[in-house]
Amino acid sequence: MDHSDFFEELVSKANVSKDHPIVKYLFKKTLAVDRGSKARRSLGNLYAIQVLAEDYVNRLFDGSQFSILLNRMREKPFGSKLQNHPLDNRLNDEFKRQLKLEGDFLPVQEGGLGKLKTRKISEKLLTFNSSDPLKMASFIVKVVDSFSNQIISGEKDFIDKINSLRSKEKIMHFLEEIYKVESNARLFEITSFCILKHYYLQYSFEWNINNGEKKISKLNLYKTGRSNANDGGIDFVLKPLGRFFQVTENLDFKKFFLDFEKVNRVPISFIVKSEYDSETVLNLIKEDASKLIESKLLSEYMKLFEEMFTNIDLRKISNSLLEIEVIRLNFINDLQKYFKVEYGHFD
Repeated sequence: MDHSDFFEELVSKANVSKDHPIVKYLFKKTLAVDRGSKARRSLGNLYAIQVLAEDYVNRLFDGSQFSILLNRMREKPFGSKLQNHPLDNRLNDEFKRQLKLEGDFLPVQEGGLGKLKTRKISEKLLTFNSSDPLKMASFIVKVVDSFSNQIISGEKDFIDKINSLRSKEKIMHFLEEIYKVESNARLFEITSFCILKHYYLQYSFEWNINNGEKKISKLNLYKTGRSNANDGGIDFVLKPLGRFFQVTENLDFKKFFLDFEKVNRVPISFIVKSEYDSETVLNLIKEDASKLIESKLLSEYMKLFEEMFTNIDLRKISNSLLEIEVIRLNFINDLQKYFKVEYGHFD
């Protein structure tokens, strides 16, 4: 669904002003409803403002206990692992940063239930520019409900699309959509992981144990967490070699060098969403960095690039691997599995 159509219809039905800070905020926060959007479906702050608005709609003008609000957020679709930050400061911080609001106009306010830790929605914000507060609170509830329903529908369609992939030709066409500049970064990370997982499974590693016994292990690539996790710059790990992998679509040399610093300058392999070949990407990084970094330090950083994959490499690997039917089936199963993990279907 096109985001403009989605949002315009909700604004029109609610008869609210597009100039209201809440409307402006929700417009930005629901961009992920567009199938072509690269925006994340950030639900924490949306669910926080929604549960506060639900209280207002239900005439609970003094708000609710913090713990009750958090539990209600966690009961919503994909909300089971949400933390308390949106109700504490994150939602207010976003309004400060994006809309330049302060004080009583920030959405999360202390509730009025005595000594209990409570939260309520700002009535001054709801009534901004003489707006009807009940109408605005109802608008919040409707927008967030509609957004989460669209996300659920879109993700079901995507899983159905994955399940329909059987032939090599269909899978390769699907991959080309993922490689496009405008495609979702999280989908690129999931897809590149699945490709490289099956690529490395074709190789084994022989090593000697102290008593002279030889052991052969397959190379196994593991995904360390979700793509928005605070994992110190490591997306995948290759065992038993212990190699680190990081996925990016950013060619800024500072991003790569920062990743090295996060792991105390341990070498990292990179998967870069780019139509440049690996050598060109490395040359671009080196050329840009040379303008700001002296040659000795630059040389040390460049040695830390262990391996580089771009769209070209992923395309070549998948073109070969997908000739084999059992790999195609396992690849499809992994795509579905890691998509569901990434988007919280198992939470």
